[in-house]
Amino acid sequence: MLNIKFLDQSNQKKAFLCISILLLGVVLIPLFLIAHYGFMCADDFSFTLPSIESWRADHLIIKVLKKQFVFAYGHYFNWQGTFSMEWLGSTLMVLIGENHYYLGAYLALGGMVISEMVLFVYIGVRLLEADIYDTGIISCWLIALQILMVPYPVEAFYWNCSSILYTVGFSMSVLLVLLLVLFLKQSSLIKGSDSKSRVKMIALQVGILILSLLIAFGNYISSIFCFSSLALLVIAVWIKKVRGKIAITLDAIVYAVFCPRNNGSW
Repeated sequence: MLNIKFLDQSNQKKAFLCISILLLGVVLIPLFLIAHYGFMCADDFSFTLPSIESWRADHLIIKVLKKQFVFAYGHYFNWQGTFSMEWLGSTLMVLIGENHYYLGAYLALGGMVISEMVLFVYIGVRLLEADIYDTGIISCWLIALQILMVPYPVEAFYWNCSSILYTVGFSMSVLLVLLLVLFLKQSSLIKGSDSKSRVKMIALQVGILILSLLIAFGNYISSIFCFSSLALLVIAVWIKKVRGKIAITLDAIVYAVFCPRNNGSW
């Protein structure tokens, strides 16, 4: 780290953290502004047509969800074995519509930044016991570099039928990893009949199962990432004999059962 002589070490870290946050903002703000020039195109229309008439007719969300369930069901069996992201994406796009298409980019890009920042800071500060300022600086730069090095920014952030399918799916994967880490941390702290800790563990397991199903039914990239992560995690918890290993193993089995299929095959 550069040495600013007129500041002590603590204030230097604070200064560099502020600079890092500022530079991350310099990366993000133009991307959010560009989002306002986006418009629906190509597959966006196929995602919205099945339910747009229903929404215009009576504005009942339950009917929109029903239409999108049928739409996503067809994708699961006839396309790439995906379901949840088509259902979520098509439903959100109907609600956002052409006039607020930019909100899709806000959801994809903002969700990715927030989920990764929370995961990095928690692992850095709570698990590795690193300095909050060092962790924040590294997190800002990692996220900024990741955004700047995205191979196809249009599909990652601006084309809603793609960004919701992949980038939002990736953000959910990051949150799943966070919940798994929190669960293992909580299981290591539980003592005897600590009912409060057990309630927290049950709540975490509910979140893990919900996210597991959403991601497993989502897309190949996120599913493969999570499947590999879960497989390695299962091996690690059994080798280390970590408390909670049976629950993590069951989570991995549930996830594997619902991984994407392509015309009925893995």
